[in-house]
Amino acid sequence: MYHFCTYFDSNYLLRGITLYRSLAKHCKKPFRFYALCLDEDAFSALTKLGEGISSPSSKTSSSGITSFWRPKRIAAGSSIILP
Repeated sequence: MYHFCTYFDSNYLLRGITLYRSLAKHCKKPFRFYALCLDEDAFSALTKLGEGISSPSSKTSSSGITSFWRPKRIAAGSSIILP
């Protein structure tokens, strides 16, 4: 299984969707597509789309299922602690 990851904001939303559709059309093996939405508009648009896009809490792992997240806002100067 392949794993593809990208990030974009609402200015590149159509390019991100086009990338997903291209992979779905041409990738011969099962894959998961992860998108980090850099703004609320991109996240809202992806949550409203059908096309096999699911939330990160989805247990489905079949080919083409997409997971996407939005970063949490943090105050300037705050430390980010990764697990």
